[in-house]
Amino acid sequence: MITISIGELSGVFNGLESQLRSAIVRGLRKSAKGLIVEARSQITRTMPEPDDTHEYKRSFGKSNTKDGVDVGNTSIQSIWIERGRRAGPVSVEGIERLAAWVKRKGLYFRYIADARLEIERTLSPTKRGKERVAKRGSIIDTACLMAATAIARKLKARGYEPRHVFERALRAQAQAIAESVRAEVKRVQPKGRSFKSDGGES
Repeated sequence: MITISIGELSGVFNGLESQLRSAIVRGLRKSAKGLIVEARSQITRTMPEPDDTHEYKRSFGKSNTKDGVDVGNTSIQSIWIERGRRAGPVSVEGIERLAAWVKRKGLYFRYIADARLEIERTLSPTKRGKERVAKRGSIIDTACLMAATAIARKLKARGYEPRHVFERALRAQAQAIAESVRAEVKRVQPKGRSFKSDGGES
């Protein structure tokens, strides 16, 4: 009887393991672009859309890693869009960013009257005519700040609901990612054998 030790085949198995690992990595990397496209699509389907400047959409990217690929978003608001925000105080910088957002969206009109009154209080009685002209432009800025402060109070009390853009995109692309990996594995698998999605063989 002729016998052979499994140990004698370790080089063959190690080579196959290396090929399969490389195939899986290639499959994951090839699927990254589709995941980014899907994430951007999820933003447009989220109402109200949380990305009025499109900075969030532009900030998606991918970087290869040893085990595959990382897909992420580098914009400052990405963490809040994905995971939401707990109730709590908003910083001065946060209120300033909210005021800029209010101005872009034109959400300050209901505060114009209050802003005008606030500006009037700061005008000296003897120079109101000239100062009113000079400060007219600041009425809008004051109204924006008032609106932003109101939003900040709401965030302090209620927080911000998460949008789960990445989570929804990953669920939508799960099958495509699996198919990409399966296609790469199929190129290196031994003839006559196929690898199931659960990790087994047939």
